Amino acid sequence: MKKKSKIFFIVALVLALMSAAFIMTTLNIGGNEEDKVEVYINGTSIVYNGPMANEGLEKVKQLYTKDINRLVLNSPGGEINIGMSLGEWVYDKGLDVEIKNIAFSSAANYVFTAGKNKYLHTNSMVGWHGGATQENNSFFMNLFMRKYLKESKNRETEYFKKIGVEQKSTVYGQRPEFDNYSEKNNYVGWTYSLAAMKQLGIKNIILIDGEWLPAKDYNGKKIFTINEINP
Repeated sequence: MKKKSKIFFIVALVLALMSAAFIMTTLNIGGNEEDKVEVYINGTSIVYNGPMANEGLEKVKQLYTKDINRLVLNSPGGEINIGMSLGEWVYDKGLDVEIKNIAFSSAANYVFTAGKNKYLHTNSMVGWHGGATQENNSFFMNLFMRKYLKESKNRETEYFKKIGVEQKSTVYGQRPEFDNYSEKNNYVGWTYSLAAMKQLGIKNIILIDGEWLPAKDYNGKKIFTINEINP
């Protein structure tokens, strides 16, 4: 390989890695939690602990029987297409979803919203962080991740049509009126009130303990609440 070609290859590789790192951070791909994924059966439920990962998705499918009626989820999120694949599988099987501790980012976007019934404990955290349609001004992402972004946006659009939930749920908290709740002010995302969820088409929510009082922080950063969805 000629010297100029080697330099070009190295520069392209570095830029690609920078772009991948940026999109992973922006869309919470991989998350900041431990990478360990634990999936097992508990009675008539499949319990999923850990980030959205192919190994977790495949394990869920392997463990499923017709006796299973619920997915118990505790996840910081992960790669958006894996989240959509798991959510679509849950929706197709007609399973309920119970948030044991937390469903954040893609776990909230795609899996929580897919449940036939959605069960919340008093302190269950359901947090949104962004999605495939969020604004992107990164030159590197547009250059190296263009195909991935386009395919993910198209898939996400069809996904939300299928499950009957507003696609804007993934990015509503990024609207200009919420600029004060930015990362520079130590905010990492948002949650919705039960009324706001209903406006977005996120229905059939059952409060296991008769109340829902989610934490106002996640992973050392703050979460804000959206109480009403405006046009």
